[in-house]
Amino acid sequence: MDEVIIGILLFSIMLLMVFAAILFFGKYQYIKANRILGIMLFFFAFGAANMVSQMLHIVPGYFRFGYLFALTGAAAVYFYIRVYFHNAYEFKPKDLWYLMPLIIQLVLWVVFMMSLSETEREVFTFETPRTEHFYIWQADVFFMAVILFYLYLSIREIKKYKTRAVEEYSYSNAPILRWLYIFLFCIMGIPLIMNVVLDVVLINNPLLIIAITGILWAGTVILIFLFRPEIYEGIGVLAPIRLKPLRDTSLSFSEEEKTRLFEKLISFIKSNMIYLDSGLTLKQLSDALGTNQNYLSRAINGISGKSFLDFINTYQIKYAVELLRSKSFSKFTIEGIAKESGFRSKSAFYNYFKKYNGMSPMIFIEQRKVSTNP
Repeated sequence: MDEVIIGILLFSIMLLMVFAAILFFGKYQYIKANRILGIMLFFFAFGAANMVSQMLHIVPGYFRFGYLFALTGAAAVYFYIRVYFHNAYEFKPKDLWYLMPLIIQLVLWVVFMMSLSETEREVFTFETPRTEHFYIWQADVFFMAVILFYLYLSIREIKKYKTRAVEEYSYSNAPILRWLYIFLFCIMGIPLIMNVVLDVVLINNPLLIIAITGILWAGTVILIFLFRPEIYEGIGVLAPIRLKPLRDTSLSFSEEEKTRLFEKLISFIKSNMIYLDSGLTLKQLSDALGTNQNYLSRAINGISGKSFLDFINTYQIKYAVELLRSKSFSKFTIEGIAKESGFRSKSAFYNYFKKYNGMSPMIFIEQRKVSTNP
């Protein structure tokens, strides 16, 4: 049984290493987030390999670098998410504090090992069961706490992007964001759960847990590559957001100026139907109006009470309703109507159509048929 488990684990480690190399040297290597993801996969693979070597007594257990590699990988996950949304992001000295959990655990490991005699180290490394030593419990609890810490930071970055993106883009990256949540669950959530199971249930074969985790890690990045390859193109390249929110310019932007800019915006939209551009951004629109993003954002928010995304979606849905009522588009599919109206996906069109009309496009069409053919 152990031979099968080891074979599975070694196969998953190989997959992680191969995929790390692809991210480093492949088509999208110029995207910073992919390089960080490659580093993360390398640390996870090396940590898993280290744990296997310890359990097979190839390497003494006092070389317990498995946790240290896992902690480094967890930090890399956070930086991957952060850089994913800001491809132009540059690391600063203050970012080093995010590595403090790794440094703390490394210091504790060194201090503990230095306090043992050579005989005690040998007993500890080869004979001490997993649950009978304070240091092992401490490492486990600390590992779980750090995973939760980086998981919280990563989810916060996703939510921050989602909040700011609606102010700068006329389209939603919701499908990609959902996949990132799945990515976080598989890469960080499942190892956390597995570690709890290992400690609470007291499984005597931790190799099985490591093998399952390794397969899930490898499977996650491969599934994303197969079903959402655009993720590796990077939102930070395709649709980056500002590292800081738009500044409040209310002191230098009067209500009269705001109203005048908003009226100019409405006139421009009606004459150019720019909302039909599925890739429309706040910057493009502000450049076309000869103003800046700060002023335009405040004009839209202050007068319409909507975000830039909702504001543009309102026009797109109104146009979609016109198409659905037109005989010329009666043979169009829902997806075709969505694209004609400036939406990037059918799911986004469905969601916003129901939001503004209180019904799905299909129900709207059925009601339209009933009213025109009594």
